[in-house]
Amino acid sequence: MENNKNILVLTTLSCAILGFIVPLIVWFLNKDNTEFVGKKYLTDLLNFELTLFIIGLILTVINVVPLLGQLISGLGCLIVMIANIIIVIMATIKLTKDEEYKFPMAMELIK
Repeated sequence: MENNKNILVLTTLSCAILGFIVPLIVWFLNKDNTEFVGKKYLTDLLNFELTLFIIGLILTVINVVPLLGQLISGLGCLIVMIANIIIVIMATIKLTKDEEYKFPMAMELIK
């Protein structure tokens, strides 16, 4: 149990820098493991990070528009990065206290 919690904490913290890559790898390694305790949390984390990735793609497309699109895209990316760091820290704190955390604005892409 404690080993699973450590894996989840490290996976959550890695999202601040690497986005959805580490949660995706950990999810693939443990999706069929019946003894892995944090599958629901890991799935929610992965859905949240994929949602942020999709928002980033949309902001990249908006960036094509001169001036206003670039301003919106730049500010949007900054807001998304800051929100990701804050939410990852909040989720990690809740995880270490064994409290449930519901990731905001996450689309349910993976079940």
